[in-house]
Amino acid sequence: MTIKAKKDQPKAVAAAGSLPAPAPPPPPPQTWYRKHRNAVLFGGGLLAVLVLAFIVSFVVLGLFDTEEDTAREALTGSTASFERSTAEARKAAGAALPFTALSEVASSSAGRADTIDETIGDLTDKVDEARLVGPATKALEAEHKFLVRFSRISEFPESELEHRWKRLEPELKAAQQSIDDSRQAVLALGLGDTAHLVPANTRITGAIASADKIILVSNQKVQAWRAEREAAESQVAAAESYKGEMSSLMSAYYSQRNITQDLVHEQNVLWNIAEEELLSQAAERQGIIDSMNALLIPAGAESSHSQMVSLATQSKALLEEAATAARVEPDIIWTGSPGWQRLSTESEAITQQFAPAESAVLAAAEQAIANEKAQLSRVGPRPQL
Repeated sequence: MTIKAKKDQPKAVAAAGSLPAPAPPPPPPQTWYRKHRNAVLFGGGLLAVLVLAFIVSFVVLGLFDTEEDTAREALTGSTASFERSTAEARKAAGAALPFTALSEVASSSAGRADTIDETIGDLTDKVDEARLVGPATKALEAEHKFLVRFSRISEFPESELEHRWKRLEPELKAAQQSIDDSRQAVLALGLGDTAHLVPANTRITGAIASADKIILVSNQKVQAWRAEREAAESQVAAAESYKGEMSSLMSAYYSQRNITQDLVHEQNVLWNIAEEELLSQAAERQGIIDSMNALLIPAGAESSHSQMVSLATQSKALLEEAATAARVEPDIIWTGSPGWQRLSTESEAITQQFAPAESAVLAAAEQAIANEKAQLSRVGPRPQL
């Protein structure tokens, strides 16, 4: 049998009427999971996303915070902000410019007070439970009041540091007492770690004490500088006043001398008239001398001042001697008498000395003014605080 015949043999047998070949088995029935697999996967994924969103909302965003959580966050947040001010105020004492540092802390406290004010508004909007709102709001308002008052330090003029502080310090202590008064009611809420719910009393006390020290020391510096500057300015003013007063008095002396010269040059003056006029002029000279002696003499002008007073005194003495001579001399006409002659000669000698003495006084006064101005410049500007 050929190979081809062998291959065709089974076909032939089948064709001859043998049993038909069995049908292939049917596929197994699908399970419910396989049938709904895609829907299950989609639903599971959606559920996972929702769970994750819930966790994020609860933990991160806090969308599901309770009213207690809201009250706790308001109190702890404001306490942290408040205690930044008290901590910075205590550190200001160690700064290079303590009062400047304290003023900056006070200025920033105003902004923190505004933030607490906003926190109070949010708290009252979000929390309805009276037992929470009342104590929490009272504590926040007390903190706000303290920071607002503390912020006034930044507005203190350097010329009134002590005065302004003495008025503010009792107000700060009263605000501190209000914070302390609110403490027990807040702690009674049972919101957790009580150390962060209300500012620590000791830290507030430390901030007030630090401000007190800084302001009083700064005030002492300003007052010492002001006293030194005012003293130097006073010395300049005194030297300038001396120059002006002496100039006026020396001019008055010249005017009196001219009256005496007119009397000497007058013809046929009777002795009784001469005596009266000479005594009157002597009294006028004494007034000039008294005014010169009453002046505050600047340093360096003592010698020239004494010389000028001495000349004025000699002039006054000559007038008194001439008046006495006019009274005792038998001549009815004073003009040309021995007393008249002595007055005329010696008065002229004093006049010749007067001009150089006047120049010396004015030069000494100018030098005194220059010296005092130099001293004023050494005082320097207001000290930095």
